[in-house]
Parts: sequence; C-alpha cells; structure tokens
Amino acid sequence: MEIILHCYLIKIIEQHTKHHREKYVSSEARNYQILKEISYIMDIDLRLIQQESIKDRQNYFALQKSVAIFPNVGFDDKKEYEDKSWQDQFENKNRICYVIETISECFYCGECAVKDISVKIPEIEIELMPEYRFRGIGCKAIIMMLNILSEQYGKQEFYAKVEPDNYASQFLIERLKGKPVGLAKDFQISDERVKQFVESHRYLLDGRIKNIAKVFEVEEDLLLTNLLVYKLNVNDLPQNGMDIIDSDNKREYIECFRKLSKEKYRDMVSEWIEDLEEIENLGEAKDKISAKISAMESKLLNKMELMKTSDFDKSGIS
Repeated sequence: MEIILHCYLIKIIEQHTKHHREKYVSSEARNYQILKEISYIMDIDLRLIQQESIKDRQNYFALQKSVAIFPNVGFDDKKEYEDKSWQDQFENKNRICYVIETISECFYCGECAVKDISVKIPEIEIELMPEYRFRGIGCKAIIMMLNILSEQYGKQEFYAKVEPDNYASQFLIERLKGKPVGLAKDFQISDERVKQFVESHRYLLDGRIKNIAKVFEVEEDLLLTNLLVYKLNVNDLPQNGMDIIDSDNKREYIECFRKLSKEKYRDMVSEWIEDLEEIENLGEAKDKISAKISAMESKLLNKMELMKTSDFDKSGIS
C-alpha cells in the first residue's frame, strides 16, 4: 500500500509539465476574450445537490478535475476513489451545497456551498466550470445563496478563505464587499516545515502579494503559509446592478497563475514522499515503523481538522 501511494505521489509531481502550464496560459487568454465579448450575466438558478442523482455526480467530478492544481493525475481504482469521495460530500449534514445552473438551458455552471451552517459564522466556498468563469456568475450565485441562507437560517455573516495568489477569487469577494479580518493557517504546510518553506519560497513574494500584506496589515512572510480570511455581511451585499459585467481592469485578476498554491501542494506531496521513504529505510524495526505511522496519522488528522470550517471567533485569527 505504501509503495502504491509513494508512486502515486511522485506521479503528481511528474505530470505537471511545461505542456500543462502552456495550456493554462492559453485558457486564461480565452477567458479574457470571453469577458470582452459578453456584456450581460446569464440568468442562473440554484438547487440543492442530490446524492442519488447520476447527473450531479458526473458534474461534480468534472468540476473537481477542472479546478484541480494537477488535473491530469489519475487513480489506479477510479471507481473506488469516486465512490468514497462522493459519499464524503454528504456525511456532514450541516454542509449545504447548491448546484448552479443556467435557467434557460439548465447548463451546469458549478457549485456553491457553506461548509457548516451550524457554526456561528459559516464559511462559504464556490467552484465554477472554466467556461463559466469571469462572467459574473460567481458573484450572482453567492448573493443568491447568502440571501437564501439568511432567510432560512437567520445567518447574517459569513467567512471566505482565499489563497494569497488567487487574485480572481479575491476580486470576487471584494466585489461582494467582503472585509479582510485576518489569516488562517494553510493545512498543506505542516508546522515543522513552515520555516523551511518560507525561506525557500520568498521569491514568490511579488509586488501583488506584498500589496495584499499591506491591506491585511500582516508580515509578508505570513502569506506564504496562510490563507486570507474575509468576512461578508448579507446587509452589505450589492443587490442591484448585478446584471452587467464590469470588465474594466479585470485582466490583472484573470492572469492568476497560482504559483504559490502549486508550490504548497508540491511541499505537501514531498512531505508524504519523505515520510514513506523513511518507513522503507526502517527495514524490520517494527516498533519504529509503528511510531512513524502513528506520527503520520497524527499529522494527517491535524490537516483534516484545518480543512474543516473553523469558528474563527473562538479559535482566533492571526
């Protein structure tokens, strides 16, 4: 099992080739052309995702592949992986996920959700298919979702966590009048690897990220291993004038190559590879192997906790 996982993790690194980077750049150029050509946002509707729906399941995995940092990595047992992943989406009964569809043709645009509606201030998330990005649909979908949740659950405030180099998402949240409130630790970087990661990746602190540090009033280095946290209030959402796309000065947000995000993902994979290599080198020392596996399980559990919605008001924001 460890060898299979080892090979899979190495494949993640190897499959991110120059060809994929060039493909990404060309898709960004196409998105900008789409933005220039389309003046009006498509009419959309939201509906709850259905676990029994084959269509919803197929669309979900198509969406996950489209938003993946390394989209061309495959799985030896695809069906087993998809069955488990799909089931996991519905284990948390407090998670509410909406499918975003166009009204006229019922075309699938993506999904938006709250991770846990039971906490004081829920965290939102949204993912769109590539052909529906940069067309104002994300902004409209979040407004619709938050209005629904406000009416049904009485929630007025929501958190959004964004990667420091995901400028398009930052633009979206700021357009929704989201206010910077702090940072949240990125689960991908383990505590013992933070210092090393920061020292070896300071070259990624370009002018744009440095400006973000000023806005959030934090040290620049912190943006290498943390996520930006915004707070949205339903009462502040722009309810009017959302049918026109404002394309002025948006090219800088579309050209979002996510170098930092990719490096953090690489580091997480590298950590697993190093841990597996250490286990292999332990040979027959069962006690040491057991201790190492326990340590790996502990780190994984910590990462999983960080992936869950945090009640920032209780845990604090740096």
